[in-house]
Amino acid sequence: MLVGDSSTHGKGTVQSVNQLRPYMQMPDNVLTNDPGALKLTIKKFYRASGASTQLKGVIPDIVLPSVFNESKEIGEASLDNPLPWDTIPSAKYKHLDMVYPYVQELRNGPRNALPLNRSLLLSAKTSNSLRKRKADKTISLNEKQRLKEKDEVDARQKARDKERLAHKAPSEKIY
Repeated sequence: MLVGDSSTHGKGTVQSVNQLRPYMQMPDNVLTNDPGALKLTIKKFYRASGASTQLKGVIPDIVLPSVFNESKEIGEASLDNPLPWDTIPSAKYKHLDMVYPYVQELRNGPRNALPLNRSLLLSAKTSNSLRKRKADKTISLNEKQRLKEKDEVDARQKARDKERLAHKAPSEKIY
């Protein structure tokens, strides 16, 4: 079972960085400028299920509140020319699924425990603030108003950071 952000980065390839200097033909082997390097994608890797991690990443069974869930600028899909997601035949492996009967109950658990867990609550507040700011497609052109808004955002973040640092981890393990 995986718990975390809505997805991992989505990196499912291996690159090789090849320096171009050895391949440049110059008289007396003198180069005045470094010709750089060429990065080539040489391999792609897959999970035992046969699914690629490329582009989509690994999707958790339980998604926790996170600012990374709100951003479309994070992950392999946001980069130029990502390779597509695909599958290959699955490997033969024993799929234990010992937690499967409890997944739905566990999915509901973090939402129910949110008021009890300050770290999750702070992450949820930050995510909600980010979502609201991204949804607002207007921006003031008044410098004083913009500086006031920036100060409010900074003050909110400092208060959240202070609250997060003040929160002591519970002595018992929370799963």
